[in-house]
Amino acid sequence: MNKKLFLILFIFNCSIYAQVTFEKGYFIDTKNIKTECLIRNHDWSKLSDKIEYKLTEASIEEEISLLNLTEFQIYNTDHYYRKYTFNIDKDVENKNIKTESVTDFLKVLIEGKASLLEFNREFYFYNKEGNDTIKQLLFKKYVDKNRMIHEDYLFRKELFDNLNCEKNTINIRKIKYLKREFINFFKSYNTCENSEFKIFEANKSKAKFDFNILLGTVLNKSKGSLFSGYSGGSIPSSGGSVPITANNDYFTRKNQTNIMVGFEAEVVLPYFKNAWSLFTAPNYQYLKGEKIDNITYFSYPGNLTIKDISYIEIPLGVKRYFFINNHSKIHLSFAYNFISQISDEKIAYFTRNGQPENTTNAINNYEKKQSSIRITTGYTYKDQYNVSLVYYPVKKISNNFESDLSGSIGIYLAYKLF
Repeated sequence: MNKKLFLILFIFNCSIYAQVTFEKGYFIDTKNIKTECLIRNHDWSKLSDKIEYKLTEASIEEEISLLNLTEFQIYNTDHYYRKYTFNIDKDVENKNIKTESVTDFLKVLIEGKASLLEFNREFYFYNKEGNDTIKQLLFKKYVDKNRMIHEDYLFRKELFDNLNCEKNTINIRKIKYLKREFINFFKSYNTCENSEFKIFEANKSKAKFDFNILLGTVLNKSKGSLFSGYSGGSIPSSGGSVPITANNDYFTRKNQTNIMVGFEAEVVLPYFKNAWSLFTAPNYQYLKGEKIDNITYFSYPGNLTIKDISYIEIPLGVKRYFFINNHSKIHLSFAYNFISQISDEKIAYFTRNGQPENTTNAINNYEKKQSSIRITTGYTYKDQYNVSLVYYPVKKISNNFESDLSGSIGIYLAYKLF
């Protein structure tokens, strides 16, 4: 089992890099030469020190350091960066303003008569058309000597003094230090000034919520054990419940298939081009009961009658998508399952050889909540139809009356409702 898990994880990790695609864009070097090319889109949250590119689909991959660039952009995405020299105050928790000069790339969020820029997803700047000066939108949140918390919205005065338009519908005095509020303000300002502008942030990958219904089947490779060790030292002759404490008498059950019915709720994360998601997929399953002859329990020969076992499985996991083309993708997911039985507490009966059927001993299941691990791989077509294979390297649905389903496999179909 460990070898299988290692192989799956190895393929998983190797595939992550391969899924990052080259997309049309350009870069401008320090000699002001613009190069149209294909740039590897890492969907950066923070820039690295270089970009990888190809001049054509058929050409070899090359690299260029950001030190040798002044600008680059990947078309139809939110990745548009320009290099500036600017003053920045990074100490938000200090009342006093202390700036340092920095030369680095700023991400362009809005470009127009007034442009909005971002640094390291934390600090915001702006500049006006025809003016190369980059100004920081300052915000301070600090604690004074009396342990009182203060918030200084210094950027509001900056906006009022330099970007005040009479027909701007946004009240500057109420703007909070949030990206979405700055975007709304700069959008409103450029509109008020009748200026053409472009919102690059609008091209950013967004979180999505998907809801699917599931229907499938599971082939259970099942074995079980009776926990012996009745506290009185001998099995009751008839009718009583058997307290279960220690020692195992293992038995093997017949492999059987059962129906899986449920739904999947998935949040596709707005990072790495929507390649990652978090999900839960509650489903109903059951094990059909059976009679097992010639079993020994407390050194007594007899037969075991196992009742149907119904349970709810609730996996919580992470999923990684690998895109084949615009209509097809495959996925690999890993989930930790919570399992809760909904069967009767008395789930099996043992009858000693030579005793009537009505003189049986009930075997209780005192631990009805268990857990398991689930690995799934599947194929999705047009983001609507899905077929998946499920493997359970570890799965137990009972403790006192143990039912080990490790190694079970399944297949299910999913249809996206919304």
